[in-house]
Amino acid sequence: MATNTNTAAAQEVTDQAEYNHYLMEAPIADFAKYAGIELDEAVARRVEAARQFPDLSEIEVDVRLLPNPQGKLIGLATVKYHGFNMDGFKVFNGENGLFLGEPTVRDGRSNNFVKTIRVTGDELRDTLNQKALEGYNAAVDKLIARAAEAKNMEVRPSAQKQPMKEQFDKAAKQAAEYNAARPAPAKDGKAKSAEL
Repeated sequence: MATNTNTAAAQEVTDQAEYNHYLMEAPIADFAKYAGIELDEAVARRVEAARQFPDLSEIEVDVRLLPNPQGKLIGLATVKYHGFNMDGFKVFNGENGLFLGEPTVRDGRSNNFVKTIRVTGDELRDTLNQKALEGYNAAVDKLIARAAEAKNMEVRPSAQKQPMKEQFDKAAKQAAEYNAARPAPAKDGKAKSAEL
């Protein structure tokens, strides 16, 4: 009898682990299919589970550097957590270091910016800022690696580009030849007809 109880308990643990996998890790559509529920209900269950058991270490912040920083704004970011990708975060370099700003949209009535996502809780905000710093450093490292790779590439003599002055001189000569070959425009604005 104890063996059946142990087997049933083990099966229950396995079933719960499989459910948790679908709930928190699988694509949301797969979870909905697995649980036999509508997609909206699947999203609601995943959000509720994330609220109850937040594992902030699983947050990822993917940072994209701005080629021309705009004041303190130095990048844009996507926050990834349990299958949710939240775009539109902004990476700022403030007086107290790098931090992540929530996405905003312009309110049509007041013409002010309104947050579309609100970060609540100091622990979550600190985690996001730390992950943003890690994402920023990873983006800078990639940029440095790409620059080093480009610098180390050999330029073959046959592939070297012409100096700009030579390119301009050649283009000017071609334009002059083309213009010389064109018929002069008629004074009344109509093209002269060719005689047969």
